[in-house]
Amino acid sequence: MPHPAAILCLASALGAQAPGPAASLGPVRSVSLKVLIPDSNRAAVSLDPDQVQEDLTAFFTRNGLPVLPASEVEGAEGAYSLEVSPITLQYGEGTCLLSVSERLLPLDSPKTGAKTGAKTPPREWGTNYMAAQAGDQGLLFQTRQIVLSMAAHLIRLSRGGTTPPLTVQPLAAPAQADAAQRPAPERPRAQEVDFSRVKVKVRPPAPPYPAASLSQGTEGTVIAQITIDPDGRPRRAIAVSGPAELKPTALRYAMQWVFEPARLDGEPQWATFNLTLAFRLHPGPLPNQPPKRH
Repeated sequence: MPHPAAILCLASALGAQAPGPAASLGPVRSVSLKVLIPDSNRAAVSLDPDQVQEDLTAFFTRNGLPVLPASEVEGAEGAYSLEVSPITLQYGEGTCLLSVSERLLPLDSPKTGAKTGAKTPPREWGTNYMAAQAGDQGLLFQTRQIVLSMAAHLIRLSRGGTTPPLTVQPLAAPAQADAAQRPAPERPRAQEVDFSRVKVKVRPPAPPYPAASLSQGTEGTVIAQITIDPDGRPRRAIAVSGPAELKPTALRYAMQWVFEPARLDGEPQWATFNLTLAFRLHPGPLPNQPPKRH
């Protein structure tokens, strides 16, 4: 059997996978917050959990949603817990990884079945954003802004996706802010191109199969959206879809490529396109299974 490997497949532009339809969790009348930032000796920037908590509290308050301690809202109708875990890592030479996970779940008492007496497990919404970028410029600011946007998305989904989205206002950078705390400078709009039109200068060897995924027998396909600068070097790679445990390896691999500059009227341009990275433990196509939600 061939050694397990990440196999690169060519792909045209693909959109992000939207969550499938699901029943509404009901009205959200109050929220408690849990912010978890794991300790890491490879942190790209220093994330302050109190700052994240402050951002979220101000955001929900502006939108008329009380933020209360879990002890005050647990069991109340329309009470929810929002668990937030933002992580930044130094991820190779000159590359940073950003991962934000959020989970929204009801805090009211589980319903009990009339006949069996069994408790109905609580429904919940969860989402994850993962991206790699060259350098840490704007990384802390971007992390804080993504946390708010994801929270707004989860609240809307919990209401059945039929209500107007919550208003997410741009954050203000601190007066004495470094490059990571301030928004990254505006770039020219990247033109969308099909990968088949992109010429490759450096195609790195396929990465080793992630050890944890190998031991668990995890296979899957990661769609990575790449943005290259006018020199053809990746500046950002966003995991559009795929198993969460395979995304970090896929993003790190995507950032190692070098391409010929994309040109418009002969001039090098910023460009964006998608790569498909298929991780297979066995030769042949991936098993025909329903996609996992992440």
